[in-house]
Amino acid sequence: IMDCGENCPGDDVCSDTVPGDTNGDGITNILDVVGLVNFILGGSLDECGLIAADMNGDGVVNILDVVGLVNTILGGRSFNATSAIMYETSEGVVISSDGYLGAVELTLSHDLGFELELTQDALVADYKTTGTITKVIVVAPETDQIFSTEDNFEVDEVLAVNSNEYIDVVKHVSEFNLISAYPNPFNPTTNIDFSISEAGYASVKVFN
Repeated sequence: IMDCGENCPGDDVCSDTVPGDTNGDGITNILDVVGLVNFILGGSLDECGLIAADMNGDGVVNILDVVGLVNTILGGRSFNATSAIMYETSEGVVISSDGYLGAVELTLSHDLGFELELTQDALVADYKTTGTITKVIVVAPETDQIFSTEDNFEVDEVLAVNSNEYIDVVKHVSEFNLISAYPNPFNPTTNIDFSISEAGYASVKVFN
């Protein structure tokens, strides 16, 4: 156990911390939301900022705290979503819900050089790519399109919350999708990945 002396989180040095005030300017606004999202994506906060960031007091800073902060700023929302459907298409990801969607967090895997364009119709939208993994956070999206891309990707994890809790997300392949064979040219083998909207039998034929 390390003794942090007079600067322990929660001691007098942070006694005046305002919940949600991640940048320590004494008020809560969109700048604090941006700071909180940046922290979740791998940024940093000082000790008092970390205390302020844990909006629901569960000891973990995540997108539940983001929506808690947004609710504080906006004064709350009604008609919370209870479930959502995620559509993976060849052009990106679309998520539709049955009510208010507070935030979405996606973890993507892909090749090096992956590029995406996030929706601009959201309170905050940001992402961070490390090698072949990208984490995306979109807060209070006003459109179903979360991001678009021309590159191949897979969604490894999707988290969605309404104004106060996680909701179920059903993954749905909305259309036929065929990814280029790799390696190509191939000798003696290659891989061909494809997806279809419904389970069933499929036939793949390769012509020279």
